[in-house]
Amino acid sequence: MFGKRGLSDVVSTVLIILLVVAAVAGLWLLVKPLLDSGDSGIQRAQVCITNSVEVSSCRNVPASNRTDVNLERTSADSDVIVSQVNVIVIYGDGTANSTVLVNASLNGLGTMDSTNVSGTKVAKSAKAVAKYILSSGDTTECESPVKNCI
Repeated sequence: MFGKRGLSDVVSTVLIILLVVAAVAGLWLLVKPLLDSGDSGIQRAQVCITNSVEVSSCRNVPASNRTDVNLERTSADSDVIVSQVNVIVIYGDGTANSTVLVNASLNGLGTMDSTNVSGTKVAKSAKAVAKYILSSGDTTECESPVKNCI
């Protein structure tokens, strides 16, 4: 009975603390990449809410076979740049035609000059798909609501 030896209370406590620290560090290494990727997804979604490039008006001009589309940036974040806007005109038969505006002049608030989309059909509606460059250098695209043409 006198020959049995065990660990002291101090050594046992230190070992338990080391195991807990190692477990927390391992868990952190697994969770941190997930949190980082989720953050960029949240930032991208937030851009579509806080930055808005929309079609303010859409008008058919039958004499010249074109549709005039006016775009407007209704809200803006100074850290987000509009790099291009794709104006999509949808015709009554479901087909579409688009014009891409690179370096669109929509980095401030306000209305952009009219954009002409050529086509021999009467346009039913139009929408804009804006491509944004975020402060982190990532890009994201946001689609505007559809606006009916007159």
